[in-house]
Amino acid sequence: MEKPERIRVNPRDYLGDLSAYAMGEKHKRRVAIWIYLWGYTTAALIRMLLQKEAYGWTTNAIKRGLLRAMNTASGSPRQIITLTEMGQALAEQHLPQHFNYVERDPHKINQATIWHQLLAQRVTIEAMNSGEVNAIATERQDAAQSRRGEKKPDVVWRFADNTRAGIEMELSGKWDRRLDEFVSGVITALSPATDGRPARFDRFIVITNSDAITKRYEAAFAKGAHVRLWRKNSRGVWEVSEVNEVPDWLRGKIEFRKIET
Repeated sequence: MEKPERIRVNPRDYLGDLSAYAMGEKHKRRVAIWIYLWGYTTAALIRMLLQKEAYGWTTNAIKRGLLRAMNTASGSPRQIITLTEMGQALAEQHLPQHFNYVERDPHKINQATIWHQLLAQRVTIEAMNSGEVNAIATERQDAAQSRRGEKKPDVVWRFADNTRAGIEMELSGKWDRRLDEFVSGVITALSPATDGRPARFDRFIVITNSDAITKRYEAAFAKGAHVRLWRKNSRGVWEVSEVNEVPDWLRGKIEFRKIET
């Protein structure tokens, strides 16, 4: 029986005009900037970002002092990946705007929000890899642009037609004041400012992992649904100060997506 012919692959055939070294440097910059802007990530998400099959890239980057692996308190995921001083310096060399990268101190990472943050990264990378999204701004990048009363999204996606969507990961249902503030904040972010400036976003995409949560938010944003405004009274207690209806124009500006987690 004849042996099957082996298909020989030269990695250089897939590098385009880049040498292997140049491609390696490009990957280092891409990962360093990604982590710098999000705070941390995982080896699996790095693999998705670079569209690689194996996990060896992250392991090598840790050995070379670019990245650091840290165990999580919950064990799910087992580890997150942050930048070392070297990795931070690399990211800052290639970014016009710098931030306080607090995640080099593991005690300043909010363990309770890790899963939420990583899911936001996952759906963003999937949208980028599919071609749906051509640019993003993380919460860290977008924070300075937020106006009073607006919902600050987990990440901003920019599409080919130059429209912008605020992406909100909702993995647990909000109730009472928190739900009203969420709805009101989204309406404000989609509305022109009182000084005449245009709305910050063209639409919002609410992403959940539950049919029940999706239905709850769909009802909260439905035409004619009540949204209450809350204020603290003289005793410091929250109370309803005003009741409005969700405006008609909001229809078509809110999209709901369900993902598997």
